[in-house]
Amino acid sequence: MKQYPKYKDSGIQWIGQIPEGWKVQALKYIGDARNGLTYSPLDVTDAGILVLRSSNIQDSKLAFKDNVYVKEAPDFLKMKKGDIIICSRNGSLALVGKCVYIPEDMDAVFGAFMLRYRPHIPNRFIFYVVQEAIRKYKAYYATSTVNQLTVDVLGRMQVPLPPISEQESIVRYLDDKTAKIDETVNLLEQQKTDLQQYRKALISKTVTRGLNPNAKLKDSGIQWIGQIPEEWETSRIKDIIDTRSGINLPSEKILSQGKYPVYGGNGIRGYYLEYSNEGDFILIGRQGALCGNINYASGRFWATEHAVVCYPKKNLALKWLGELLRTMNLGQYSISAAQPGLSMERIKNLPIPLPPISEQQAIADFLDSKTATIDQSIANIETQIADLRAYRAALISDVVTGKIDVRN
Repeated sequence: MKQYPKYKDSGIQWIGQIPEGWKVQALKYIGDARNGLTYSPLDVTDAGILVLRSSNIQDSKLAFKDNVYVKEAPDFLKMKKGDIIICSRNGSLALVGKCVYIPEDMDAVFGAFMLRYRPHIPNRFIFYVVQEAIRKYKAYYATSTVNQLTVDVLGRMQVPLPPISEQESIVRYLDDKTAKIDETVNLLEQQKTDLQQYRKALISKTVTRGLNPNAKLKDSGIQWIGQIPEEWETSRIKDIIDTRSGINLPSEKILSQGKYPVYGGNGIRGYYLEYSNEGDFILIGRQGALCGNINYASGRFWATEHAVVCYPKKNLALKWLGELLRTMNLGQYSISAAQPGLSMERIKNLPIPLPPISEQQAIADFLDSKTATIDQSIANIETQIADLRAYRAALISDVVTGKIDVRN
């Protein structure tokens, strides 16, 4: 792509060379940063002044969901066109530094874990360059204790600054290019969602209705299923499997590497020198926000007390049963508490359809093949999305630092 005729050293490593006529300045000299509003739960109302928080910034755009309102807020915290709102503190480092451009004056303020950067000359070029600076200076606000982007750290970030006329050219170019990239990403995200929904519906229909679309049906007597093939039976979960909680293993004994995998309620947690089970098993998450989720474990492994191990009482195709249990959304049978947990007694008494073992295996084989194809398609889409987002970030970086001349 076209470059500027002449360059000079910026003196800043991440910026490198910049076009002649550009300069480098710290953000504190071209705008003002301020911390957000501190409020208590008692201040929150059903309507009033919107308080923007991290959840209101999605993919560098405003998202009006999970909103919080307060009755009163100082006028100096109200947002004006050209303001940049930045997530300044979060338990997840990936969320610190995400920001959004305010396109017009708003009757809204920003929360305590947010910053507002207000450029002296508001325009979207500053938004693009602030995003890039935040990415490049991550080491200054990522710590082993608290991930926090302070007013002082933001103000000391050095950014390239072209003349105003060139800023406007850059904004026109990047607005156009990023909009097209974002549109493509949105289409791919929708394709991914459609495939995930299709996968879920396919599994649900197959494990409860079988593979023969012309099979004669009968009433199962199970409300959530309805009709099942005539040759199928019904049973209760406890009639076909035993369920036992795993064995407690203190977290300090779980290793990052080791001989045998350790399964908790949400999958593999690490490794241990001993094993508690050997064979092929279905595991049900027993506690926590994801209780009721389904995992498979094979070979030798350790199951902790947060996982329920399913021991077959008869010959079963585990993939069929595991996907049936997943379809049943066992998490709905959790007991409300500070730490949600499954009511296993209730789950064991739940009725289920029971196809012949030959059909169970045929269903399992079909789902293995079909879901592998769908999963590969989803993985391909995710790769495309990641590549587009990486290209978007690289394009912004090259343009705002003058590596590409977009004036014409």
